[in-house]
Amino acid sequence: MELLVKYPKTTSMIIAHNHLNGIALPSREDIHTTEELKKTMATVGVSLADHIIVADNDYISMADSPGYYKLFR
Repeated sequence: MELLVKYPKTTSMIIAHNHLNGIALPSREDIHTTEELKKTMATVGVSLADHIIVADNDYISMADSPGYYKLFR
């Protein structure tokens, strides 16, 4: 949310992080965090466009994944 204060004209964001365990699949905590961030950002008129998880030589875009894309609609 600090970035939204710094960049007040922001209308959407993509978040990303890495998994040190080498598996790019979202954990329950990742899904929960995505849901909470989406709700919080919506209160200031910003949409969450994607949550990308990187691990070793792999990554997942939750917005492009069949099991998670509904989080971004």
